[in-house]
Amino acid sequence: MWFEGAINQALDKSKNEKLMLMTFIQSKNENSIKMNNQLESEDFKIGVNDKFVSLKFDQDSKEGTMFKQIYNYDETPTLYLISSSALVYEKITGLVETSDLIKKVNAALDKQKSLREQACQTSDSTSLKRAANESPAKSEESKAIKAQELLKEIRVKKAKEEEQRDRDAEKERIRTGKELQTAREIQLAKEMAELVKQREREKLEEKRHREKVLNEIKQDQEDRKARQAGQFEVKKPLIISQPTKIESDQTRIQFRLPDSTVLKNVFNINDTLRIVYKYIEDNSEYRSFKLCTNFPVKEFDDVDLDKTLVDLKLIPSCWLIVKKPQIQQNVGL
Repeated sequence: MWFEGAINQALDKSKNEKLMLMTFIQSKNENSIKMNNQLESEDFKIGVNDKFVSLKFDQDSKEGTMFKQIYNYDETPTLYLISSSALVYEKITGLVETSDLIKKVNAALDKQKSLREQACQTSDSTSLKRAANESPAKSEESKAIKAQELLKEIRVKKAKEEEQRDRDAEKERIRTGKELQTAREIQLAKEMAELVKQREREKLEEKRHREKVLNEIKQDQEDRKARQAGQFEVKKPLIISQPTKIESDQTRIQFRLPDSTVLKNVFNINDTLRIVYKYIEDNSEYRSFKLCTNFPVKEFDDVDLDKTLVDLKLIPSCWLIVKKPQIQQNVGL
């Protein structure tokens, strides 16, 4: 029975199909409940459903407030019977008997029918009708114009709200994108700083080792001179550290992939570079790539594939960069 669309859709249906608009304003009081039951009873609905576009609003709802701005009702329940041109044929306030309610509705239908018949009469009779109803018609017409203006304002307000939501959503998307980019840059900076620190530690270890070897060589030369002069006393055996000697048979290698992903693995120092390549292929999506050190920059070639990690000085730990091969394009002259 009740129309489920918006007010403007109900008005359009009433106008296009030339049906009367029945608007029921209710609240939570007892009379509103009783009138609602009357309107939804079978006795009332017989012969009514196909002659009205029926709307029902709560007094405090958005639609009820807007309707009150147009027709200014004071109490509930209130039932309006409105023509397709927004003129009020009947206003029923408060609870009435079901039989009286049906009579008033039928009277409004008869009035609508009579007005339509008068519209088909001669111009003289039409002029008389307009003269007789000039004042109330103007009043109802002004209400109809006010209703249309309010509907227009609602549409404009809704369009502005949707536009504002779209702008807010775009701002949120841009803000989120910037935050993600900043987070990636911070993570990359941290990883590069770790690479620099790792390289500094390796350089310091190399420097200490070199100083130790030079001191041992110097001590050996002095011992040789003393022995040749007959003044040599053996205090302790000379042990010269070998640069390639390590304490473990494993080395820890960290890899930076082209997408900034970091892989870590422990290899045997006697593993070849080919095994390292195979590890990258098995644990990433990359199949064609080059490996190189970060500092000093050294890119490994095919001739290095069968060399051990000891031979390549990738011990006891190091960072390797996984690089995509550069695609060269031939430019025709």
